[in-house]
Amino acid sequence: MSNQHLTLSQLNGFIKEAIEMNFVEGVWVIAEVASLRRAGNGHCYMEWVEKQHDRVIAKNRAVCWSNTYQNLSSNFFKVTGTPIQEGMKVLFFVEITFHEVYGLSFQIKGIDPTYTLGEMARRKKEILAQLEKNGLLKRNARINLPQVIQKIAVISSEGAAGYEDFMNQMENNSFGFQFYYELFPATMQGDRTSGEVVSALKRVPVEFDVIVLIRGGGSSIDLNSFDDYAIGEAIANASIPVISGIGHERDETVPDFVAHTKVKTPTAAAEFIIEHNALFYNWLLECQSNIQSWLVHKMKDEKNSLKQKQKGLKQSVEHLIQLSHKDLKAKSEDSKRFIQSFLQKKNDYIVTQGASLKRSLKYQYSIKEKELVTSREELFKIIPVKLNGLKRELEFKEKQIHLNDPKKLLKKGYSLVYKNQQLIKDKKEVESGDSIEIITFENTYSAKVD
Repeated sequence: MSNQHLTLSQLNGFIKEAIEMNFVEGVWVIAEVASLRRAGNGHCYMEWVEKQHDRVIAKNRAVCWSNTYQNLSSNFFKVTGTPIQEGMKVLFFVEITFHEVYGLSFQIKGIDPTYTLGEMARRKKEILAQLEKNGLLKRNARINLPQVIQKIAVISSEGAAGYEDFMNQMENNSFGFQFYYELFPATMQGDRTSGEVVSALKRVPVEFDVIVLIRGGGSSIDLNSFDDYAIGEAIANASIPVISGIGHERDETVPDFVAHTKVKTPTAAAEFIIEHNALFYNWLLECQSNIQSWLVHKMKDEKNSLKQKQKGLKQSVEHLIQLSHKDLKAKSEDSKRFIQSFLQKKNDYIVTQGASLKRSLKYQYSIKEKELVTSREELFKIIPVKLNGLKRELEFKEKQIHLNDPKKLLKKGYSLVYKNQQLIKDKKEVESGDSIEIITFENTYSAKVD
């Protein structure tokens, strides 16, 4: 075992000396804020990381005392428009100290907010370059807008001021246009923005005419959530034209470069749609005006043409009437002669047929008269014979009726049996217990069948 060794305090003393010699005036450090905690006394405690391909390759802790943090954070907000947040990459000025007991300490003394803005711009530039390399930058712009935009899918945060501004502008448009809207809600700020906006873009059915991605104004860092490759890719691959209205007039985010149409604000998005429909509406009005003008001109020409045709027609009709009158007069004379000749022939025919019919009727009357006399003589011969036959037949039937008189049969000892006033002809018609009525020549009896 070596006799050369150091105590822990000696080692920590060498480390403290090395750090104090190399970092006498402090150093600027680029780090991503992994966590940020503000204590009750106002001190701010941070954890920094450095990543490479989403893998943490360095980590450390830092502290900013209350008064210093209050000044630095106020200046950072004034420049960037947003407070220091987790996930930001920031350029810090730190004093590095080492204590033999408490170890290494990073004390934040300054922050350069312009670096954070520049880092965001660099990242956005890289994303746009990658989108262009992959042929996505102008893909959505090649989709044609429908002539009339009616069904609108809105991607925004429900209740956000930008969404309310958009809806108010659409609902109160000066043309009175009516639209159908459906909100596909998504977070418009923070780490969840990318995933929720991409999900909303993919959920919009193809039946919609356009997708409107809107967010009200904010700081550049607030809008940094939209400088995301996944959002740009989803917009480029959308089968529906996307209108981007994010932030203020000075702001430009990745969706502005990839969308079909870029407008400055949510209100401008509404104005764009209304003006787009107004172009078609005005074109219809112009067509209507042109058609009306053409119809007036056409009716005027047709009216003049009709007058000329009416005049020519009147002359033709008058000439035709004259010719027809002459022709009618000639035909009338011919018809008169024809009718007179026809009536004369028919009259002669009727006279001839009348004489022939008179002779025929006279002959038929003579024949029928002879037949009637013959029939009368035969009838007088037949009637007495028929009457005698009927008289003999009647006498025979009268004898039969007299012979079949029931009273004679009853007198011989026969009887009649009735059940319910119906004559019983067969013993099968009565059963045991039936009430019957027996009629003899002299009496009527009631009985019951055993």
